[in-house]
Amino acid sequence: MYSIIVFSGGYYRFDEFREYIEDIGGLVIRRDSLTIRRGIFFLRNELRALCVVPEDEVENVTREASRIKGEIEIPVVAADAGERILSCFRIHHMLAGSDWKSADEIENLTGIPADGILDTMVEMELLERRHEGEYEYRIPVTEDWDRLKGG
Repeated sequence: MYSIIVFSGGYYRFDEFREYIEDIGGLVIRRDSLTIRRGIFFLRNELRALCVVPEDEVENVTREASRIKGEIEIPVVAADAGERILSCFRIHHMLAGSDWKSADEIENLTGIPADGILDTMVEMELLERRHEGEYEYRIPVTEDWDRLKGG
């Protein structure tokens, strides 16, 4: 099973943390930044990231966050919101390593009703969408990866 966590910390070494999350089979769902000022003086930038991680890795993730001067909190999430977040993760996991898939294919393979979730994932830049007769979705890939695959 998976847990929903929130990372709070600085920008410094966040990419390292994100890579760690992905290496253990997790996903950074959303990332928000906050600039803290006192009057006209800049104090610091803070980052908060909503993540989904394997339950048995939460303690290790907390240690990794501490190592880079961040903190982990486990938010209280309403059941329906938690299910939508975990649905995003399952869809993302299913699309990893695959090419374009239609909403119907995604629904059939995951058993998750795609109504609204796919559009939300596109807005969050977790997926990209194209329209060739019907909408199709995939995980965003770099231009180099497309070229290597021959796409």
